[in-house]
Amino acid sequence: MFEFFLETQKIQGRFRIFMLLSILSGIILNIQAQQVVVSEGGQNIQIFTKDLYYIIAGNEDSKNDSFGIKKPTPHWLNEINIIEAEYFVQVFTNQMEIDALNLDLKHARKTNNIVEEKKGKETLQDLRSKQNDLESLYSNALSYKKLADNLYKKGTTGQSKKLDKLTNYIQSKDYMFKSISYRGKQKPEMVLKTSPPEEIKAKQPDKNQNVGTVAENKISDVTFKSSECSMLSEQRFGYVEYKHAFTPLFHYTPERLISLLKDEDLVLGDSRIRYDKKSYHMDFKIVLRSKDAAKSYGFIPEGNLVRLEFVNGLRLNLKVKELVIGRLEEYSGRVIYDLTFLLDKEMIKQLESMPLDNMGVMWSTGYEKYTIYEIDTFMRQILCFKSIIN
Repeated sequence: MFEFFLETQKIQGRFRIFMLLSILSGIILNIQAQQVVVSEGGQNIQIFTKDLYYIIAGNEDSKNDSFGIKKPTPHWLNEINIIEAEYFVQVFTNQMEIDALNLDLKHARKTNNIVEEKKGKETLQDLRSKQNDLESLYSNALSYKKLADNLYKKGTTGQSKKLDKLTNYIQSKDYMFKSISYRGKQKPEMVLKTSPPEEIKAKQPDKNQNVGTVAENKISDVTFKSSECSMLSEQRFGYVEYKHAFTPLFHYTPERLISLLKDEDLVLGDSRIRYDKKSYHMDFKIVLRSKDAAKSYGFIPEGNLVRLEFVNGLRLNLKVKELVIGRLEEYSGRVIYDLTFLLDKEMIKQLESMPLDNMGVMWSTGYEKYTIYEIDTFMRQILCFKSIIN
C-alpha cells in the first residue's frame, strides 16, 4: 500500500512536465486538425473535443492459451483504459484552455483592457483550481492503469487482493461510463403543442420579489420527444424566458430526528434551471418543515457559499449575492428559502457533463451537506435548453 502511495505521488509530481511533452507531441501528430496524443499510460488518443475522442487500438502484447488461441482482453483492462483516457483528456483539454486564456490575458495587458484582464484572471484562477483537482484524479487513475497492466502481463494467479482493489476502483467509477454513454445521445426533437397559449392573470407581487417583474404573460407548454424533457416558455418584456418546473433534488433529516418525524423529512430541496436573454440561471427552493426548524437553521448570509460536488470529486462554488431570509408559507407552516444564481459558460459545461453527488449550504448557524438523489437532473435540463436555443 505504501509503495502504491509513493508511486501516486511520483506520478502527480511529474505530470506537468509530461503535459508539456504531450502538447508538443499533439502538435507534431496533428491529423487534419484532430490531435493524437499519447497518454502517460501509453494509450494513443485522438482528441476532437473534451467530450469526443477515440482510443486508438493499443499495442498490448496479445496473450495466447496453451493451444495458441488468442485470449480475450479481460473486461477490467478495457474499463481501466477508458477511465485513464477520460481523465487524461479532461486534464489535457483543460490545460489547453489555460494556455489559450494566458494568450488572451497577454493581449489584454498589451491593449490595456482592464475589464477583460480582470475577467480573464478570475476565469484563470478557476481553471487552475480545476486543473489541480483533475491532475490528482488522473494520477490516481494512472496508478490503477499501471496496476492493471502489470496484472495482465504477469497474470492474476495469487493476486486476488490487487485484483479486488482494481475492481473496487473501477466499480466506483460506474458514473463515468454512464456519463460517457449520456454524451452520445442525440438532441431531443422539439414539438410544440398545437393548443394556443393560455392567458393568465398576474399574481400579487411577493414581498421577497423585486417590484415590476410580475405582469400578465403568455405561457405555452413546450415538450420534447426525448425522455423526460419538458419546459415552459414565458413571454416577458421584450424577451422569452424558458424554464423547467421545480424538481426534487434532495431530502434530509438528521439521524436524531428520524424517529420523531417518521415518514417526513426536515429539509427538502427543489431546483430548476431558467434561460433568458442568453443567460442561464439556477434556482433553488429549500423548504424547512416548521418555524422551529427555521430558528435552528437561521438564514443564509450574503457572500456565503452553496457548494455542488460532482461524482468525480470536482466542486462548483456558488456565492450568495444577497441575504436570504426564509418566507413563511401560512397555510402549511413551512419556511421556504429562495436562492438564484447566474451561471457562466464554464459552470454550464461542468453541469452538463457530470452527475452531481452532494450539495452543501453555509447557513448562518453552520455548514450542512445533503446527498443528491436526482444526480443527472441538471444534465437533462441543459440538454433540453440546448435543443431549443440552438
